[in-house]
Amino acid sequence: MLDRNDHCDPTTVLLISQSAELRRLTSETFGDSADVYDVTDQAAARSFLDGRSPYTDAPVASLVLLDSGDGADAIGFLEAVADTPARARIPIIVLGAQRQSSDRRELTTECRSTAPSRADIRRYYDRHANAYVPLPADREAIADVLAELAAFWLATVRLPNRDDRIS
Repeated sequence: MLDRNDHCDPTTVLLISQSAELRRLTSETFGDSADVYDVTDQAAARSFLDGRSPYTDAPVASLVLLDSGDGADAIGFLEAVADTPARARIPIIVLGAQRQSSDRRELTTECRSTAPSRADIRRYYDRHANAYVPLPADREAIADVLAELAAFWLATVRLPNRDDRIS
């Protein structure tokens, strides 16, 4: 699917999410084009990015997907990443609030009162998020959004720690 040379190491994507369904969909969607690592909390994500235990042998992340729907402190994570120049170069995509619906067949966006406000989204960008992507309501639509993210960020963009796309 993606324009990559066979001799290149896979791109490493780090997903931070407590949603098992989002982790599964991301692995399925990015699977052929990237090595997807997922963690369920920001402390583990910072350890992964810094190569600290238990991630001392983990590859350098090329892209981070941060699920803000877990009630996680996305702004605090963005600030922590921006504090270290090596980490600050890694693109971070903030994914919109989502949760499992009661019928478990689809993922639905949080109600308007708990979804990020316009001011929150501006703060994400102020803290160097590269994009804010609201997640749609159903699995197929989420998979489509993830496929679009993969096509853009893995096949088109020249990521900072990947030289196979730089001419």
